[in-house]
Order: sequence, then C-alpha cells, then structure tokens
Amino acid sequence: MLLVVANCAGIDEAATHFIGMIDQTTLGHSFLKRELGVVPTVGWQLDPFGHSATQASIMTSKMGFDALYFGRMDYQDLAVRQLEKRCEGLWNASQNFPDSTVFWGLTGSFQGNYRAPTRFCFDPLHCNDPSLLAMNNSMLMDSVGDFLRQLRVQSDRTSSSHIMLTMGADFQYQRASYNFANLDKLIGTIKRFQEWNMLDIPSLFAPRFDTVNIFYSSPEYYTRCKHKELSKSRERHNFDTATTQIVASEGDGVHYGVKTDDFFPYSDQEHNFWTGYFTSRASLKRQERLGSAFLLAARQIESLADIDGKASDPQQSSAAFHELEDAIGVLQHHDGVSGTAKQHVSNDYSRRLQSGIDSVRVVTTKKLRRLFLGDNVADDLFDLSLCQLLNETVCSVSQNATMQPKTTTLYVVVYNGLGQPQSSVVFLPISHDGSYTVGKLEDSTNGTATVVASMPSPQSTTAGAAKYVLPICTGALPALGASVFKVDFLGDADRVSSFRGRDKFMPPASIDADSARMTLHYSDNGDVEASNGLIQVLFDG
Repeated sequence: MLLVVANCAGIDEAATHFIGMIDQTTLGHSFLKRELGVVPTVGWQLDPFGHSATQASIMTSKMGFDALYFGRMDYQDLAVRQLEKRCEGLWNASQNFPDSTVFWGLTGSFQGNYRAPTRFCFDPLHCNDPSLLAMNNSMLMDSVGDFLRQLRVQSDRTSSSHIMLTMGADFQYQRASYNFANLDKLIGTIKRFQEWNMLDIPSLFAPRFDTVNIFYSSPEYYTRCKHKELSKSRERHNFDTATTQIVASEGDGVHYGVKTDDFFPYSDQEHNFWTGYFTSRASLKRQERLGSAFLLAARQIESLADIDGKASDPQQSSAAFHELEDAIGVLQHHDGVSGTAKQHVSNDYSRRLQSGIDSVRVVTTKKLRRLFLGDNVADDLFDLSLCQLLNETVCSVSQNATMQPKTTTLYVVVYNGLGQPQSSVVFLPISHDGSYTVGKLEDSTNGTATVVASMPSPQSTTAGAAKYVLPICTGALPALGASVFKVDFLGDADRVSSFRGRDKFMPPASIDADSARMTLHYSDNGDVEASNGLIQVLFDG
C-alpha cells in the first residue's frame, strides 16, 4: 500500500492565489522526488470547504495528476448525485485548457468528508466501535453482514464496480498496530467466509455483483482500475467524443458525466453556507499575499548576475529561501490562509511567515548591494533595508535619515517584479516636513531631479508611524528590474518658494507607465488626470 500526499498541505481553494498554490505543490513534489524518488499522479483534497476550477485544471491536470479525490460537496448536490449514481466523474473546468480533463471522486463512502463506515472505526483512542479481534464466527458474521450492507449502499451510488473505503479520520492511527490488526481481521474474514460459502453475496448485491473482493489499496491504484474499467466500457458502447460521455442505450456500462464548473459554494445543510472564511482574518490573508509576492521578487533578484558578472551561490541562500517557502506552503492549508484556525495557530502561521521573510530579506539586501557595487560592499549601502510596513507609514531607515535631513542623502530602490513596465507612486515615510529633490540615480547628473513637497501622514497619530510622507512617482519601472532614486533635503516647507511656477511642489508633470496602458498628468493647479487611452478620470487637487 502506497499513499502519496503530493502537497505541503491540503490547501484551501477559495482564499489562495495560484502562485502560492503552485509554490507549495512544487515544494512538496521536490521533497518526494528527492527523498523517495516518487512522482505523484493523484491529488488528495479531503477537507477543503469547496473546490475550485483552478484546482481541477492547473493544480491537478497541469501538475501531471490523473485524478483528484475530495470529501466535501454541497448537501443538495450530493443528494442528487447519490440518487443518480454520479458521485464520481470527469472534470474539465478550464476554457483555456481543453485537454485538462481529470477523474474526480468523492471520499467517505460517497457520503462526503472522510471516515470509516459506521461502526467500523477501529481507533482505540477516538472511537468506541467494537473490535473484531475477540469476536467468534457468529459475532463476525453479524458484523461482516452489517459492513457489506453499507458497501451495497455505496456501490449503488456509482456505475462502476470499484469503490473506495477511507478507513480513518483526524488524529487516528496513533496506535496503528491495533487499527491494522482489525482491518486484517475484516479483510480475512470476508474472504474466508466467501470461500466457506457462509456469505450469500448475490442476495446482498444482486443483480450487479456475485462476489466481493476487499483489499488494501491506494488512490493511485484505484484510479488505474477506474481508467481500465472505463476504457473497456468505451470499447463495448457508443462513445460520444464531443461530450466525453458513454452513451449506452440500455444495460450495463460505466457512465461518467463531465463537470465544467466548480464545487462552490459549499453548504452542509439548509441556510448554512461555508463562505465567511472568504474574508475572515483579512490581515493574515494580506500577509500571505505579501510574503508570496516578496518570495517571487527575491527569487528574481537572486537569479541576476552581480555587477562583475558573478552568479549567486545557491548554497548561501537556500536555507533562507526554504524557510520562507515552507512557511508559505504550510499557510496554504485549508485552515491556514482561510482564517479558520484557532487564534494561537494563526499567530504561529504569522510568526513563521515573518521569520521566513526576515531570513530572505537579509539575503536579498546583500544581493542588491552586490548588484550595484560588486564585491566592494564593505561600507557603502550598509543600512540597505526592506520597508515592509509602508501600509503603517513606518520605515525606520527613511524616518531616521530625515530627522536631521540637511546633511543626509537617501537612496530608494524600487523593484518591479512584473514582466512588463509599470508606474507607481511610493509614499516614503519621513520625519521632517519640507521639500526634497527626487531623481532617478541614472538621470541625476542630467538635471532632471524633481522637487517634491512632503505631505501629512494619514496615520500620523499611530505609534511609530511617520508624521509625513514623501510621494515618489517612479515613472516607468523596467520589467523585472529596479530603479534607484536619490532623495536630498531642499528646505523647510515654509521657506521654499514655488518651483517651476507651481504653488505646490508636485511630482513630474506626467508619467507614461506604458503607452498602451495608462498615463498620469499633473496640472499646475494640483489636478491629476489618469487616462488609459479610452477613459479619463480627473482628480480635483
């Protein structure tokens, strides 16, 4: 028996982003390939609260999986599928990937979720079901008959001759030897009673089956059996290639419909939809997104050659990156980024993620120094730091540098991790009100630096937050590249006259983020006009 769990965690499918989903699957697959030499072919998503089209197409089919098994489905959908023998099927949920069909199946005896059949939970710490180990043949006959009757109900919920029994649940198998001893007894008794003609299988399973074969298996082997059975059925029946369904007039045959959408929203009873977690613990959700974005940008920066042409040594950064990758991977759990964990567990998710960010931050800042300066980094840019709390108007380096700004020159590195140029406005936290010259480092010698006035911070009363911010319009940032801005103090706000005829010190007159996308234009009267070539929006200054 081989059960391969292909991911770091049973990921949530509603609150996650596909980048985080891909990263955690990559981490899990790499571990399995490196340590066990295994390449998974089956997805196992028992407990997430609904299932997305992205999970079926990108995270299952395009990850090389043949099938996806899960435990939760809307109770009304489940009731209909049980009656119509559609608790398994084919899933092609992507309009962009027409070849992304996978097999899907419902666990938990086709009743949803996951657990052993009723009265057959053999975990001594979590169940009170009777053990088979001390039963005589008469007692075993009653117990096996009960078990087979439940199997008959399950077999009537699919057109296939194969069914999966999930013999376990949360926190079980802590005394695995006891569980397996009972399972061995159950399997052996059913086989032995059939050999002794003590079980009338045809009367229990008529008219479909006259024997029952029960054995240890895996989702991978179960999928192969399903595929083999479906292939034989297609050979015997009329196969409609347009709908990918078996079309049988009457009689036997395997019938699988094709699902083309998702399994959202999930409801387990009337007026009880599991949708609150779409927005719960919003701060944790935001931290996960920022951590994932930072990881992507840090990888890009780490892959660049230094100014002297040298590449980075992966051994020096692998531990730091692994810490962040692991934290983000585990946070994809359906009780992680979903926000459904207990508070102390959510705190731990946040702590692990921040620790990973801090580790990678050290590696990335060192890399940036080498990118700009080569190996001669002993004294220059010694305090290069990541401003992670800009949403709280906190950046210790810029705030400390502008407490006594007259003798300070500040350099700001803005990195664009997108594959296309983009423009942005960075609000840099500062401590001193006044006017500053801001220019791109490569342009500063050409006299193109701009005078910019500070602005009051909207969070100036928050502890640790800067009283002022300096708006820096980046202009077009290069794709997968950075721009460096030099910031110098010009004078106090009440002593500096207008610049270039303006009453207020403003960012550059216009910024062309991308000629095909958006243009920002700043008027002398303070108005700001944004246009994408089709729509114009005017902000009154």
